[in-house]
Parts: sequence; C-alpha cells; structure tokens
Amino acid sequence: MTKHIYTDIKELLQVRNPSSNPLIGPEFKEVPRIKNAFLVLEDHCVVDFGSMDMFDASFHKDATVESLEGRFVLPAFCDSHTHSVFAKAREGEFVDKINGLSYQEIASKGGGDFE
Repeated sequence: MTKHIYTDIKELLQVRNPSSNPLIGPEFKEVPRIKNAFLVLEDHCVVDFGSMDMFDASFHKDATVESLEGRFVLPAFCDSHTHSVFAKAREGEFVDKINGLSYQEIASKGGGDFE
C-alpha cells in the first residue's frame, strides 16, 4: 500500500461528499472548492480531503508528504461520457447536459452517436 499526502493546496477543486446524490441540471455549473486544503491518496485512490485546519498528521503515519503550496488540484476533473472516437465536435452536447437535457433530448437535436 502506498500513501501520499498533499498539503497546503491553494484550492482543491471538484470535491464532493461521496454520499451525495448524482448531479443533475444546474448543479453541474457549480464547482465545489476548498481553499488551503489537503488530499490523501492510498494506492492512487482518494481516501481523505479537507481544509488544512482539519488535517491531523498523526492519522497518516508512514506516508509520503508533499506541500503543494500555491497550486490548484483537480483530482477527478473528467467527463467519462465524451469519447474521442466520435468525429464531430461535442462541446455543445456537454453544455446541453450541464443545462439538464437528457441524452434522448440531445439525440433528438441531432447530437451524439446514440445509434
């Protein structure tokens, strides 16, 4: 098991409570952030994060620690439903999805490769 701790992060972006509901519509427009944050990874998986004032190093012995002072971190910034093999531009579909349109509505507008 490898454990890495990143501390003093200027802003940790796109972090949400794992128990929160899936996002829909306008919720996609909000980018959650924590200023002056820490991030803990075990075997490349996020296991803990939060504000530096909540960080307790005694819970994380035998870990590699690195200060990321002044840096931004986006641990999971991805859209897993955009595929590079589709030959058309899809930025408009991404915006439609953020605005709450369903895949069926996007397809009815001529978007996507839903065949």
